[in-house]
Amino acid sequence: MTSNFRKERHSVTDLKIHLVCVTKYRRSVFTSESLDLIEKSFREVAKKMDFQIIEFNGEENHVHALIEYPPKLSVSQIVNALKGVSSRRYGQAGYKKPHKQSLWSPSYFAISVGGAPLEILKEYIQNQEKRDNAVLGVSPMSDCRKKPSSEGRGLYPIIFGQSKIQNLKSKIGRLNFLKYKVLLLTFLLQLALFQYLMLTNYGMLDSDVQLTNPIIL
Repeated sequence: MTSNFRKERHSVTDLKIHLVCVTKYRRSVFTSESLDLIEKSFREVAKKMDFQIIEFNGEENHVHALIEYPPKLSVSQIVNALKGVSSRRYGQAGYKKPHKQSLWSPSYFAISVGGAPLEILKEYIQNQEKRDNAVLGVSPMSDCRKKPSSEGRGLYPIIFGQSKIQNLKSKIGRLNFLKYKVLLLTFLLQLALFQYLMLTNYGMLDSDVQLTNPIIL
């Protein structure tokens, strides 16, 4: 397969991502008509920002898009623009959003597809079914497990391997040990200060007794 590179004044690039956006609380709100509206909004944004929607498809609670973009844009810029405009168009068309003014979950999934056969990915997006369980279509070799966020607002990848988790635990353990050492040192200093004050007070009382005893006699 031959790639169509993006050629600009100072760069030649071929940047592509597979983007998945889910609805707020993963509510099943999309119909075929509303998905057409979302696709139209995505392509409108792409034209204005100079990137391409190569493929688009979706289901009741999420959409897939294969995107080619220039190096001047970041993935977060693209996602924010796509979500913002599509959510506004969705509300203007009279469709009910999952939660007040929010159509989309703040989460999203994006993975580079530069090394993957684009025909396979395009076919995958085109053949999305209503009961598709593999929402993200991530290869098992990526060591990326799908897990719902704590607030039920979408999907996010856990990309920390076991070794990184162990390193993180050991760092937390060292920090806890240092914290206990600081607490112990603080306690010892307070104890020493208390003893010093007690000794000082007792010394003052003894001197008073030595001065007053001759007067009493």
